[in-house]
Amino acid sequence: MSFHFYGNTKALQVLQQSIQTGHLSHAYLFYGPAGVGKQALAKQFAQAIFCQGENIPCGHCIPCQKMLKNIHPDFQELGGQNTKNSFHVKEVRAIRSDAYIRPNDGEAKVYLLNGVDNMSKEAANSLLKVLEEPPDNVVFLLTCPSRSAVLPTLVSRCVPIEIFPVTQPECIQALQELSPDTTLEEITRASQLCDGIIGKGLELLSDPEEIKASQTAFQILESLSKGNELAVVVALSPLENSRPFTKKVLLFLSNLLRLALQAKIKKISILGLDDFIQKQSIQSILKMADTVETCIGMLEQNANLKLCVTWLSANLPYSI
Repeated sequence: MSFHFYGNTKALQVLQQSIQTGHLSHAYLFYGPAGVGKQALAKQFAQAIFCQGENIPCGHCIPCQKMLKNIHPDFQELGGQNTKNSFHVKEVRAIRSDAYIRPNDGEAKVYLLNGVDNMSKEAANSLLKVLEEPPDNVVFLLTCPSRSAVLPTLVSRCVPIEIFPVTQPECIQALQELSPDTTLEEITRASQLCDGIIGKGLELLSDPEEIKASQTAFQILESLSKGNELAVVVALSPLENSRPFTKKVLLFLSNLLRLALQAKIKKISILGLDDFIQKQSIQSILKMADTVETCIGMLEQNANLKLCVTWLSANLPYSI
């Protein structure tokens, strides 16, 4: 088997066993945080179901090529709008009707339904009916962020495939392969901020807003490392203009402080954070983290943005 996916050994083993034994379930539920790769792995699994090569999914046989070009006649992908009740019953009814028609090219039909947590009640009940009495040679692949977000009766009829964030070394490897023109320093910084979620890491390397927010978070950390109150005020000044941007920066900063605390306790080195870690005590890092979390809470309670930034400017340096 040749699934190209990072980490998640247990999930890959379940899928590989299904292919190797030929005992496919009628439904699989891929769940995990946004950006963790649920949709990508589900599509690879669909490709493996159709594959006629030896090293499944081979990527070279005709069915694999059709999947890679998104033209396989027995594969349909729906959903993914990410808004509540955006997955309508008419879409599920169309799938139910189509599922009873024999496959065009191979021995199976595969339906990838993204964001089943956004199905309307009627759509979910309609899907449940087809899962209760599934047609032969049909496989449903469902994705959602959490099992608890889906009807328990739907979950009970699926093989659960939980997708976890990867380790930082795995994340660095993935980002290097997926963004080969990016420097190691940029990739390392992205891996420190994305919580092991590769999709989020790629956003940090490509989305201008994400790049600006992450750079600002590192600049604030560098100013704290200097122990200079004025430097902290200057580093915080970009936060006064946009509430979403400010919250994004503070969440990144909170992640960096958490990493620094772990490194300080475990006495390990983290590229880009070593100077800060060496200069700070565990107590000071904890105080900084608490101050940042308090400010995030103030923003979530709709406090005035400039007052929040002013409060942070006044309190954060004294956490040092």
